[in-house]
This record gives sequence, structure tokens and C-alpha cells, in this order.
Amino acid sequence: MFGRLYSHPHALTVCLSTFLLVSSAACTQEDLDAAKEQLKNVQQTVAKVTPLAETGVNLGPQPAIKTEDCFAKFIPGDSQRSSVLQLTSYKSPTAEDYPAVFFRATLTATNRAQLADQSIAGELYVQTVKGGPLWSTAWEKPPQFKVSAVGEWSITIDVQNIEMSQVDQDAKATFSGQLVGAWK
Repeated sequence: MFGRLYSHPHALTVCLSTFLLVSSAACTQEDLDAAKEQLKNVQQTVAKVTPLAETGVNLGPQPAIKTEDCFAKFIPGDSQRSSVLQLTSYKSPTAEDYPAVFFRATLTATNRAQLADQSIAGELYVQTVKGGPLWSTAWEKPPQFKVSAVGEWSITIDVQNIEMSQVDQDAKATFSGQLVGAWK
């Protein structure tokens, strides 16, 4: 619940203001003044919080493939399986929109923080239109991607000169850009 409040600073202010209003009936003036000061401090803190990173996908060749949304999920491994990092341009498979981008990497990292500044082998799939050609990296030898930033709210994957092929065709292209995914 509080994660949603942090992502909507005005919601936090409204919640705290409502709490103060409801609880003020049984408070002294001194209590109200102290509560107002605390609210002011919270509002100042919320204003200082760095805005959430803008998410999305921006990949070339030209014309660039761009999306406004990108979602990241880190699935920790255990003694039986490796950890997995996934980034998608859609929140769930049932909400897939185009262009659609899917990135997946199998990792030894046990938590998100360990990914910072690492090069990771991964698979990248891109489909620009529904029913259109699917571009993919070589699955038998996944290329390296650079994790350039890992934060509390998002992760950034750099795509640098990654060769991709159209599935079932001989077409090849070199892709570069970034995937910036919000943790879900």
C-alpha cells in the first residue's frame, strides 16, 4: 500500500491531511500544531523525492522502436534453479501491445542490487506489429547486455550493437538502445 502512496505524492498528502482532520476532534491545540508541523515536513520530503524514472523502450535501427511502458521482474533463484530477470513492454501477456519487446536473462545474482554495472547474457525478442515478423537474438549463444542502472523503482539495460535476426527469414539487423523497466 505504501509503495503506491510513494508513487503518488499527492495521495500521501491527502491521506495524512484526512488523518489529521479526523483525529483533530480529540486533540489539544498543541497536538494540532505538532501534527501540522509533521504534515509540513512530510510534504517537503515528498517534494524532494526524485521522480520515478521514466520507463520505456528505445531501440534502433531506424525507424526506432519506442514504447512508453516497460516492466521489470526479478525472480530469485534457489538451490534448484537460477535467478531470472525479465523486462517486457507490456504489464501482462494478456495486455500485450505493439511494438512488443521481451527480454529474459538467467542469472547467478541472488538479488537485484547485484545486477548493477554487470554484463549479462540475455535473449531479446521484438515484434513491431501484431502478426508481423519476430526479431530475436541467437538463443544458442545469447549476447551480452549491460545493466547500467539498478534502483529501487527501475532498472536500465543498455543494448549495444546486438545482432538480431527475423525468425523464419534471412534478414538481420543490429539493434542499439535502452530498456528502462519499472519493477513490478
